Formats: sequence, structure tokens, C-alpha cells
Amino acid sequence: LSVHFDGGRCHVRCPFCYLGEREGTAQSGLPVELLCAALETLPYDELAIALSEPVAPVLGPLRRLVDAAASRKRLVTVTTTIAAAHSLPADAWRGIGRLNLSIDPLKGQFQLPSGHVGASDIGAALRLLPKDIEKVLIVTLVSPAFAESLVSALLADLIALPEVHRVALSG
Repeated sequence: LSVHFDGGRCHVRCPFCYLGEREGTAQSGLPVELLCAALETLPYDELAIALSEPVAPVLGPLRRLVDAAASRKRLVTVTTTIAAAHSLPADAWRGIGRLNLSIDPLKGQFQLPSGHVGASDIGAALRLLPKDIEKVLIVTLVSPAFAESLVSALLADLIALPEVHRVALSG
């Protein structure tokens, strides 16, 4: 099952993603009771939760959904940015088994002056996250220049990071 929490209009505003173009602000009135009931009754192997920035408005519903899936011993995967992952409080990680992190030059905080994404900076950021969670990098091919940097060295550098369990490419 997949749930996408939008804490509001995403401030990253990647040109390939609709979340930065959304109207309005944070959602209110999420049907948390209905979602929890679904998690308690529907057959599923994994609860996949996408978190757009900012995450603060959805921390309460996130906790309830993670607890509902964990009570059935289902894998919970969160997909977000490194910045959003760092903004999660320590107790938010309880019950989450996998973290998918969106990586591309548009995420800014890991862009080097050369315009490239720095693997060592990503590794340092990953070391600040909980160690007992599987970490997957979702690398988006946002431009020919970024694809070239991946082919020339970055992909091998990302795969070699000891904090990374897997790397996936997204077009």
C-alpha cells in the first residue's frame, strides 16, 4: 500500500515533480481513522509512505500509520529527501524499516560548486540517520550533465558508501 503525505507545497520545486506546483498549504483533516482501519484489514506486505517537505504537519498521522503497519509486522518504507529525513524527530523512526532517499542536484544541500552531487557529503548525512534502517538512494537522472557525472564516477562512489544498502536510478 502507498500513502503520500504532503505537508504542503514542496519547497524544492523540482521541474519533473508536481508537488512543488500544488496550490495551497498543508493538508488538514486527513482520514487517519480510515487509513488505519485499512491498514488493519487489507492484505499488503509493505506500507510505502512518501513524505514531502515540510514534514512537521503530518508527524501525528505518520506515527499512527507506522504503528498500525508495525502491529501487523509489515515493512514500512519512507521515501523523502535527506533534509526531510533529518527533520524527523528520533521517535518518528520507530517501526520504519527502509528509507528511500531522493538524490539529485536539485536537492541543493549536496551540490558541490562544480554542480555535481557529492557522495562524501551524502555519506556524512546518512551517518546522522538511524543505523538500523535500510537506506536506499533513489537517484534521478535530471539532466545529461548529471547522468554523465554518474557514469564517470558518482554512481560507483554512491554504491561504495558503507551507509548505503542499494542505489536505484530513476529517469
